[in-house]
Amino acid sequence: MTNGGEWGSFTAVSIVLAELTGLREDALRKPRRNPKRRGELAEAAFLLKAQNMGFRVARPWGDSARYDFILDSGGRFWRVQLKSTEVLHSRGYEVQSIYGVYGRGQSEYTADDIDVLVVRNRAG
Repeated sequence: MTNGGEWGSFTAVSIVLAELTGLREDALRKPRRNPKRRGELAEAAFLLKAQNMGFRVARPWGDSARYDFILDSGGRFWRVQLKSTEVLHSRGYEVQSIYGVYGRGQSEYTADDIDVLVVRNRAG
């Protein structure tokens, strides 16, 4: 699971250089879609990908856990937080690895919160 290439459209880091594509950053921008809908589509795509890779997938009850999925690899459970982005800058995609707590603002994820941060970085 450590090889970012195994995840296909899910990679830990994706760098798109404007010099290689020949396109300016503003030419690549599209109107933003509903972020809730984008997140739902990312979750469905992740579920399908993880299942096809042989993982058993579970979801915690409710939405108060700091992770979105639990992957069972047969020998270990992985707490997975999924982020999705379409925000493209000249050097890559922007992802904020933060979560909000009602009444306390925002905090960054730590190794105590999650085991894996998965990013879906395409507009699909």
